[in-house]
Amino acid sequence: YFTLEPSLTLDRVRADGTGQPEPLTRLDDPVGSGQDGAPDALPGGRGVVFHVARANREGGVAVLDLRNGEYHVLTDGRRPRYADSGHLVFTRADGSLYGARFDEERLRLTSPEVPIIGGLTPGSTDFDLSGDGRLIYYSGGTSQAVWVSRDGTETPVDPSWYGATGIDVSPGDGRRVVFSSGGDIWIRDLEDGRATQLTFDGSNQRPTWTPDGTSVTFISSRLANDDLWVRRVDGSEAPRLLLDDERRLVQAITSPDGRAWVFRLGVGDERDLFWADANDPVPRPFVATEAAERAPTFSPNGRWVAYVSDETGQDEIYVRGFPPVAGAATRVSTNGGTQPLWSNRGAELFYFSGRNEMVAVQVSADESFFVGAETVLFSTSRYPDNPNGRSYDLSPDDQRFMIVRPGAASGAGRTVVVENFHSELARLADR
Repeated sequence: YFTLEPSLTLDRVRADGTGQPEPLTRLDDPVGSGQDGAPDALPGGRGVVFHVARANREGGVAVLDLRNGEYHVLTDGRRPRYADSGHLVFTRADGSLYGARFDEERLRLTSPEVPIIGGLTPGSTDFDLSGDGRLIYYSGGTSQAVWVSRDGTETPVDPSWYGATGIDVSPGDGRRVVFSSGGDIWIRDLEDGRATQLTFDGSNQRPTWTPDGTSVTFISSRLANDDLWVRRVDGSEAPRLLLDDERRLVQAITSPDGRAWVFRLGVGDERDLFWADANDPVPRPFVATEAAERAPTFSPNGRWVAYVSDETGQDEIYVRGFPPVAGAATRVSTNGGTQPLWSNRGAELFYFSGRNEMVAVQVSADESFFVGAETVLFSTSRYPDNPNGRSYDLSPDDQRFMIVRPGAASGAGRTVVVENFHSELARLADR
């Protein structure tokens, strides 16, 4: 049993290699969306469990009845595997391995699905089972999200959550965080740990919440070029194109009123900032100089934009009014600066200094912009710098930073082997 390109449907062929592949699922079947895979034949020869992709969902665990050719979805999940203990195991978007008792004759789950092991990368299918009860899986990844207080005290957001990049905490309640992982956009609930996949096509990155918290904007290659898209977080609408340009769009932010965008176009020597609004989506220069301008961020009132420029020969933080008017920008940093971010109250501007420190600057950003006292909060030497964007965000009360850092000492995850996994699976799934 295998998935045959380019149809991505489930097929089978004789084990001796003779004969032609026989299709078992159909592209037009309403159960899935034309992408079936990761099959595992049940030992009694009655059926096959496999993964089906479904629009607006993370995917489903399905079972095919080989006697009549019919199949149905059992539950949400990916990469189902049958264990000889009489259970089905599979992964889910939250990065956990789940298990449930499975009736091979009726082809039904007969117990609730329960988490067995956490710590896989969100959306990962990196695990397998042996017939003698050995489990092997890949744990962790190259990054982990942590909370860091103003005094530098660090705690994991979730010890089992690895593999996130491009994090952005939801406005208002701060209950959710949107992030990219594996080329797709995900939303994680910080209270229950569940992750929901938001994109399924193309390569997607740099997600940000819209100011009202109902949608997420992101950069996607789904039309071959990197453009700005938006999608409602409830999945009720298909992704909608916001900004399209023949040049590569690298980064984009939305104004607090949701009516305008500042974005970076081009690569190499063409790193300039542009802006557009809903009434006129044609890109217009915002900061376009001989220097490289990057990492824009709006003030909470939408009147000012902080960004990074290397016009002095090194990266520094600058602020310019929005919409753009004639006049010079105000330099904020004094010893190098990257990754600027306004506080939610608008009275501070944070950045990574050239001395590997998190710096908080008191600012006045109303009709005019003024720079006040500067305070060093903590060392950022253990956190990766991101001169082209931002690898952190703030809690709603401005007291904690959510930062993405290397998840293991070596900067990588690890492969784990679990002996006698069937016993542990029965203990947890049958309780």
